[in-house]
Amino acid sequence: MTVLRKVPAVLPGFGLSLGFTLAYLGLILYQRMRMYAPWQQAGIVFVLIGLNQLLCHWVQTLTTKVMPTMLFLLPALVSALLWPTVMLLLRRVRRQLAVT
Repeated sequence: MTVLRKVPAVLPGFGLSLGFTLAYLGLILYQRMRMYAPWQQAGIVFVLIGLNQLLCHWVQTLTTKVMPTMLFLLPALVSALLWPTVMLLLRRVRRQLAVT
């Protein structure tokens, strides 16, 4: 247990390794995602962030008392809904700066 928080010491390391795993998946899917339509990209974003949220919620459920709701998937839903706008904004910046 960490001293400042009543959280098992394994959780910060688990979150970091999960973050690296999702970053690696993002690097692998980067070129493939650019070829998909925006709504398909939003689906991939939903799955990746939803998987992260699901695993973190699962660990929290094992270690602490958490109410059994589906609200932990709300960040994934919001990210998927905002993805087409963010993608268009980033595409515009990439073209203005002539980044390939």
